[in-house]
Amino acid sequence: MKKGILTLLNKEVLLWNPPFEMITNVEKVENAYYVEIKPGEYNAKYWNKDSVYIADEAFAYFYTTICKYVPQYQPTEVTEIKTETWLRISNQLQELACFLSSDPSYD
Repeated sequence: MKKGILTLLNKEVLLWNPPFEMITNVEKVENAYYVEIKPGEYNAKYWNKDSVYIADEAFAYFYTTICKYVPQYQPTEVTEIKTETWLRISNQLQELACFLSSDPSYD
């Protein structure tokens, strides 16, 4: 369901050092300070094997973009986001990544 954002995040992992690491093995999650991204519908379970985990501090960089498309998003609550919305978020983040990688100058 959220493949677009996960693909983007996976690419970003290659560009930045941790905390931008995307953990795909739940056993490697060190504490509860991670955002869990689970494909499919919410099943009232946490620490799913098919989820990916991103440190809170790293995921915070995506907060503004996510809220632009999902105003009700709260990092401490479960939020279901439809595929088409994830694609919009992914596209916006991709544009931001391209802009930042172009080494914009600040006057």
